[in-house]
Amino acid sequence: RKPVTCCMEILLPVMAILVMTAIRSAIEVESNDPDLNLDDSYFTPPSEGQPQPFSYSADTDPLDVTSVRSMKELAFKLVKRGHILAISPNVAPFCDDSSDSFSTRIAHIINQTKEEFNLQDMHPEPYPNSCSGSWYLRGFGSSGDMNNYVKSKHYPDDGYLEGGVAFNSFSEDSGLSYNIRFNESDQSSDYDQQVPSSLLPQTNQLGIGTNFDYITTFLFYGFLPLQNFIDSWAIGQISGNDYKAQSTNGFTTQLFPTPEYRTDLFSAIAGSFMPLFFNLAFLYPFFQLSKQLLLEKELRIKEGLKMMGASTASHFMSWFTTYFLLYTMLSVILTMLSFAGGIFKYSDGFIIFLVYWFFLLCVFAMNWLLVTFFSKATSGGLYCAVIFLASFLGIFGFNQETTATSKGFACLSAPMCFGLGIQQIFVFESAQQGVNPSNLSVVQNNFSMSTCIGLLVFDFFLYLALAVYLERVI
Repeated sequence: RKPVTCCMEILLPVMAILVMTAIRSAIEVESNDPDLNLDDSYFTPPSEGQPQPFSYSADTDPLDVTSVRSMKELAFKLVKRGHILAISPNVAPFCDDSSDSFSTRIAHIINQTKEEFNLQDMHPEPYPNSCSGSWYLRGFGSSGDMNNYVKSKHYPDDGYLEGGVAFNSFSEDSGLSYNIRFNESDQSSDYDQQVPSSLLPQTNQLGIGTNFDYITTFLFYGFLPLQNFIDSWAIGQISGNDYKAQSTNGFTTQLFPTPEYRTDLFSAIAGSFMPLFFNLAFLYPFFQLSKQLLLEKELRIKEGLKMMGASTASHFMSWFTTYFLLYTMLSVILTMLSFAGGIFKYSDGFIIFLVYWFFLLCVFAMNWLLVTFFSKATSGGLYCAVIFLASFLGIFGFNQETTATSKGFACLSAPMCFGLGIQQIFVFESAQQGVNPSNLSVVQNNFSMSTCIGLLVFDFFLYLALAVYLERVI
């Protein structure tokens, strides 16, 4: 063994940990007291009657009509902006001219609002598939027809879709099943007046504190008033009572209390750059190991050993034993430094050790595989190092919505699998849970730590199997 190379194989990853420790110490952790949120409540008014919160006047510019806190404001927005509310299916009792149909009740609120504020009707004539004779209420055969309308090349020539209500089933025995559909807007943009994507997880199991990302969009942009209106109308239909007896019901939204917790910016951002630090730290050791293996190949040292009676297995085991011991020791050091430096605080130490250890073993196996494609020591070692780094960079194309299948295939690259695993650890660290045996199989962002560790083990044996095969055929 070359002592300088051996020391560098240990020192470079250790230096990466020390850099992370320095960043960890430079970022302050904020402690948050428990909060009962007793003062953080919001009252959604009844669908009809008083009081109805209202923030506009007849002279309000249409582009300024954004907030919708009641059905009265929703009706004002439809008329003022010339938007439409879609209803499906376009059959009774959802979209017809009867006095107690869903569309007729909304048309009544729209007409009242127009009269109260003397609003000019932008579209006096009903559209062919209008509901209850109102241009602002549009009937569709199904939720799919709503999609086709929005995707049409002529959209929004026939009316901009403010939102939609898709009724799935309605009976006295089974009750009401429906979907409320609004436009989704990027929360980072200035136009955030609509509800978020319904494809998001219903709850964040790792969330701590109060997340205000979507609270205001539900409370103040039309979703809850419309939901309350639909429920009130349905209860009146099923119970046989007059709709107005149900439409006077409002409700209060109350935030859940939050326990004491820590806000740690380091855990939120470290998952992005720690895997990169590690892969960069292993570039030189990876290059040196590749160069040594290729130098043996170039000088035919292995053939000389076989002539003296050494077997292929004994030659491999000499290399493997050396790096098995070296990487086991290095994994222990990295694990100890990670906890001593505060990089990991809540995770199980043995699991962190396994992640480091299996990744390092994969580094050896990947090296053994790549050298089968080259014959020159210097150039081949450089190519191997470049391939090693390139096999990691694909991780920057992943996000929370990347499917589990895509991440599984990506984990055939050990550096990428290690990066995804480190990101997963920091997700749990930021939630003050850490990775431990109880949540090893918990799926977060379409990935789990058990998947990471299992695929690192698979990669190790896959790389070695391919190396043995290709060594014989190339």
